[in-house]
Amino acid sequence: MASSPRCINCKTKILPTCHYPAVPTATLRSNHTPTHSDVAYIRVVLQEEEQELQRYDEEIESLRQTLERLESERELLTRKIGERRSWLAPIRRLPVEILERIFVQLPTCLNIVGPRQGKGRYQLTSSAITLSHVSFHWRSVATAQRSIWSRIKWARNDPHITMKNDLTPLLDIFLENAASHPLEISIKFPLAYSTIQSSTSAIVERMGTHAIHLLRTLTNQFPRCEVLSITDLEVEALDHVFPHGTTFPLLRSLRYDPQRFRDNNVFKTNGRFWNAIYSAPRLQGISFDTILEPMEHPGRVPWNQLKSIHVDYLVYYRDFLFLVTHCCQLESLEIDVPFAGFEEDDEDEPEWDETIIPVVVPHLQELSFETTSSVVSHALLRALTLPSLERLDFGFGESDNLDSVCESLQTFSSMLQRSSCALTMLCVVIRPRSINERFLSLLPEVLEQLSCLECLQLYVDTPSDRGRTNPGTGGSLHNIIGRICSLLSLSSNRSQTILPKLVELHLDDGFTAPYPSSQMGSVLDVVEERTGPRLDASGRKDISALRDVSISVCLIGKKQELPGIEDRVAALERDLIECSILWDFVES
Repeated sequence: MASSPRCINCKTKILPTCHYPAVPTATLRSNHTPTHSDVAYIRVVLQEEEQELQRYDEEIESLRQTLERLESERELLTRKIGERRSWLAPIRRLPVEILERIFVQLPTCLNIVGPRQGKGRYQLTSSAITLSHVSFHWRSVATAQRSIWSRIKWARNDPHITMKNDLTPLLDIFLENAASHPLEISIKFPLAYSTIQSSTSAIVERMGTHAIHLLRTLTNQFPRCEVLSITDLEVEALDHVFPHGTTFPLLRSLRYDPQRFRDNNVFKTNGRFWNAIYSAPRLQGISFDTILEPMEHPGRVPWNQLKSIHVDYLVYYRDFLFLVTHCCQLESLEIDVPFAGFEEDDEDEPEWDETIIPVVVPHLQELSFETTSSVVSHALLRALTLPSLERLDFGFGESDNLDSVCESLQTFSSMLQRSSCALTMLCVVIRPRSINERFLSLLPEVLEQLSCLECLQLYVDTPSDRGRTNPGTGGSLHNIIGRICSLLSLSSNRSQTILPKLVELHLDDGFTAPYPSSQMGSVLDVVEERTGPRLDASGRKDISALRDVSISVCLIGKKQELPGIEDRVAALERDLIECSILWDFVES
């Protein structure tokens, strides 16, 4: 029989224990019936055991209440300990000014992304919300930083699922905390193709009540918007919720990318929206999917106040010429030209490359044009004079005529001579078939002109349908890395140091042609020569130390032919702020 429970401290019995024996199992299993005297005795025993059971229940309830009280007191004590430890936390000694700067640098945008798992519910993420839940102090600091509540991004993933949850209350919190701070709003709301073909009322109906409510809340905030990005949202839906009389007094930058790819009608449907955009007094930057609509009504666009233009699909050379001649304050231009190059305006007119005229763009500081046509790259380089150019990103188009590609490089050199000598960043994309010995021989002449260059990025772009060049058939392609590195070497006998201000170097051969593994050491030699410790040891104060290096090459040979390469790369990673040197082997 089990002993009576005792107090853990004094060992006193808490409750008495009945000493009546249990009914034998054999008796219960038999058909034996108790006698009258047995029945009277059993009833007395039952009464005593039931009374003792009640006392046990009462004691258990008392102990349960005691346990709950102890757990509650333990939880309170744990919270006190945590609060005292928090009181001693080093981060409390961080000045509020530093904490504010940290908060401002975080990606605190409100991201509304969905639907999730086909249920029509959206996922919300925001560092601003997370920061405000850390502590009362952090919440007060976060809510005082209006800028971290001013960035709102709404991205719809599945156009076939209607929005099921109302997110307007959370959006209202962000808008309230942002107060009068200018907003950055990004809306991506693709519609199903069948919806696009419907009437405006059908489009609105299929968007759903919650989506329309959220969209209307955002459009009501357009007068507070400083940066606006609209992607895939059809103008019929925008027209339905765009308030009459809305203006953009604060708008500086607009990106509009409609879902109806290159359809001129998408611009004309919502006259109120575009009239308000073009009337924005502070508008300085516009990013278009195509520039067709502005060219239809060029008088509506405030070209003279635009400083930044990005066009994803520039079809005609005349449009490019219009931009660089009418945007008198243009500082940044980024264009993508179709694969086949510029299209012809009219069969009766001369071909566009026969109408090239010299153009001076006095304030342009950043230029980026992407094209696979050597004719386009050659024409643009031949036409432009850029006295304020600081950053240039372009590609040498691929051509079966290597002489024309080399002429493009010479044209680039001439453009540098006509333009600014203060170019600090150069990114060049080269197609494999564009490289030959003449091309490589022209590199020194070009690089010698870039005395102020701080960042050099050179990439070999290989079409996906071509793949890697077979060993031994790469021609002069594998020399591109070696030629660049030999020019940068400080141990060469050149009278003029190439790129003395260079601090960032990015070389990528696209793994298109094998580079002799025996020459990999010379590549590392050049990088090591330009690290801070080596320059200090040699007393070269006229050379800037490399800070950021990334090199990707394809090597022919075996890893055993490169003794100590991993140790040398590890040493460079210690000496440089950023270092990434990657290589891949192919058998010889």
